[in-house]
Parts: sequence; structure tokens; C-alpha cells
Amino acid sequence: MLNVVICDDSTRDASQLEQYLLSYDKVPVETKLYTNPQKMLEQLTRDTHCVFLDIDMPQITGIDLAREIRQFNPFIPIIFVTSYRYYMEQVFEVQTFDYLVKPIEPQRLNKVVDRILRYLDLGQTIFNFSFGKQSYSIPLSDITYFEKDKRYVFIYTLADTYKSLLKTQEILDKLPDYFIQIHASYIVNPKYIKDFDAKTVTILLNGTEEHSLPISRKFQSSFKEKYYKYLSERNF
Repeated sequence: MLNVVICDDSTRDASQLEQYLLSYDKVPVETKLYTNPQKMLEQLTRDTHCVFLDIDMPQITGIDLAREIRQFNPFIPIIFVTSYRYYMEQVFEVQTFDYLVKPIEPQRLNKVVDRILRYLDLGQTIFNFSFGKQSYSIPLSDITYFEKDKRYVFIYTLADTYKSLLKTQEILDKLPDYFIQIHASYIVNPKYIKDFDAKTVTILLNGTEEHSLPISRKFQSSFKEKYYKYLSERNF
């Protein structure tokens, strides 16, 4: 399920975009439509996968609205929809995922949604593990990093920390290829990397809190290669 928010002061344009999205046939799509940007901000939830914003709205520009959304969720894909091409340079100041010009072409929209699915990794969504007699299923998109400490592994997510008995290779075998090992003790989700240097990776834990993890010499080269590959494939 892809949860989509649409915010456009034109009810007609928003409804047309909704119909195109509901016609997408690779995953089910659920939409929420807003013509009031403030109401959209108040009701935006963490389970929203992406936001389509009109740029030219009377109450607030879509670009300013995107800045507000980024305060709530730095990683959510934002796609601007507008009748005017001259906004294109400005929109990429707020980490725009893509830009659609009205009237929207369904084929172009489908390609954008394809990229959103790849970015969100909705094809492989769950990390399953157990500890003691309890079994867990955690969304991969919520996992920020793994930390090995002797026999145990600590799994850090946006909301909680979990503990299990897994070897490093067992963890890697359960993960999609884009997760990156940076140290004998750490495997990170590149989605939450804010920046890095030769010795550390800075992870955003909940949108604002930063945490630095060490990169060992052994993994410096492979980390850069895999991280740049991740960025190029998602083009975000």
C-alpha cells in the first residue's frame, strides 16, 4: 500500500491527479486530498509515503510548505505539481524528489511513482527476527542502524530499540543490498545518513537527533561505493 497526500487549491486538479494515482497498477494506492495547506500539515502522519504539492497556492507557496514538511519528516519524497516551469530551480532547494508540469501526463506520473517505490523499498518491507519466545516484524524503512555487541545485536528504529541474538552475516542475509556495513559492529540504513567524513557517518535518528557512528578502515571504500550507488539509483 502506497499512502499518498495531495495538496492543491484546485479541487479539479487534485481530483484528476488522484484518479491517475488510483489507476497505478503495481501497488494499491490510498490518497488523502487537501485544498487547505494548514489542515494538511496538521493531519500529516508518519505513515504517509509521499506528498504531491501544488506550488502556486494563495495561503502559502508549495515551496514554503515543503520546508514545513521537512521539519516533520526530512526524508519523505515531495513531488511538486505546477503549471509553471520557472519554479524548477527553486524547488530543488527543499530536496525535491520530482517535478510535474500540468497538465499531468499519466505515463510520466507512473515513472515518478516507480521511483518512489524504489526509494521506499516497498518491495521488501519487513525485517523478521526473534528474541526469547517473542517474534518481531519491523518495517525496514523504520530501521536506522544495527549495532553488534558481542553475542547480541541492537536494532535501532525511529521509535524503539530491539535486541536479538544474530550473527553479522545472518543480519546481512536478511537485509536488502542497500543496507551498508561500515564497521564490524555497525550496519546502517543509508536512508538516514545525513553526512559523513573519512572516519564517521552521521545518522538522523528521528528527524532532528544526530548520532555519529565510526567507519572502520576496512569498510571505507565499500561504504562510499555502496552509498553513492544508493543515491544514484534513487536520484533523491
